[in-house]
Amino acid sequence: MVNNMTDAKLTNWTAAESTLLAGMNEVKHEEGSRFYLIFVELKGANGSIVLSNQHQLQFDEALQDRNNYYRDDRQDEAILPPLVYLVKPGTFKALQDYIIANSTASYNQYKVPLKLKTPETLTLMLGNRHK
Repeated sequence: MVNNMTDAKLTNWTAAESTLLAGMNEVKHEEGSRFYLIFVELKGANGSIVLSNQHQLQFDEALQDRNNYYRDDRQDEAILPPLVYLVKPGTFKALQDYIIANSTASYNQYKVPLKLKTPETLTLMLGNRHK
């Protein structure tokens, strides 16, 4: 159930492929299964927000509506439904700081990555999930 979701605004999001989980015990998953992990940060919600199974399905449907490749893979059961995680406020600022510190990019050049590409950035996001 989501409390006060109508007051919440999506401020940032990013995704990671399950292949980045290799060797990690952070997320329970079947060995060899493919799926996306989606991280979202919400602003302006009163009270605690918990993403329900219904909201997880809505993210899946929205991705299928917007990306033909994703829809085809889901329909062919080549990938499982995504795992959607709400992250703590400030997580995307921490991600920005980490990427700037570990690359040649500057703050002026930075854009939130649509897809995480390293186990380290995935670990950062997983460590900032709402429990």
